[in-house]
Amino acid sequence: MDSVARHPGDRATRVSPGISPAERPPAGGQGSFWKRLLKELLLSESVVGALYQGPRIGLTSFKKHGPIYVTDELDRYLTLIEEYAKLQGGFIRWTSGYRSPAQQEELRRRWQAGDPDVPFEPLPYSQSKHSTGRAADGEASSTELAMRLGAYAQELGLGWSPEEPWHFELR
Repeated sequence: MDSVARHPGDRATRVSPGISPAERPPAGGQGSFWKRLLKELLLSESVVGALYQGPRIGLTSFKKHGPIYVTDELDRYLTLIEEYAKLQGGFIRWTSGYRSPAQQEELRRRWQAGDPDVPFEPLPYSQSKHSTGRAADGEASSTELAMRLGAYAQELGLGWSPEEPWHFELR
């Protein structure tokens, strides 16, 4: 039968007979239920998402899709593309969505410096669909899959080109 031991700052702790006070976790310490719950809530993606919906421009807000932010409309298309990739036995990892003016300028600077990870000249911020969250870049698990995903994206009505197989955008 359990007995109840009292600890400062704790209502009551159930203790099994035979467990010494030294073996019991301290009340209100690292193992405190309330501290664990608060930490879990603060780190919960749904709570963080409710507190922070992502960047906002005017009346447009962006939704977090994996590691990137895009418009709600593009978010739905990216989910369809991911599901199609899985059906094809592969995957796509999204690498870029909404970009701030500073991020777009940094990309242009890297292109000018000859960075091989930036193979095409990025558009100025005002002309890029990334500036509105209406474009996303992704890396498919194979070149063949990238081409199939691009064809599927075009069937969905998205903008896509084999010259930039990583780039998907709303028209």
